[in-house]
Amino acid sequence: MNSARKRPVGYEQKLVSNLRERFKQFGYGNHDRVRMYGDELELTSDPVESECGYVVEGISRRSGKSRKVTLPLTVVQMVTGPSRH
Repeated sequence: MNSARKRPVGYEQKLVSNLRERFKQFGYGNHDRVRMYGDELELTSDPVESECGYVVEGISRRSGKSRKVTLPLTVVQMVTGPSRH
């Protein structure tokens, strides 16, 4: 007998949507400006999950080129950790 509980339809989509909103609350949404890894970026995407964590795309202020960067683990932990409301 399989003891794993089935998740309701739409559970994954709601989880992804909630995470996206939490990242935006921390300033990591499309059109936000952030300083990471020694560069200032104008974000051109919302964070998405990847093999190496969560990534965002942005335009480097220094070079003017598009970059895809992995969000720092501390940011991901703050966003994906339990809510403190």
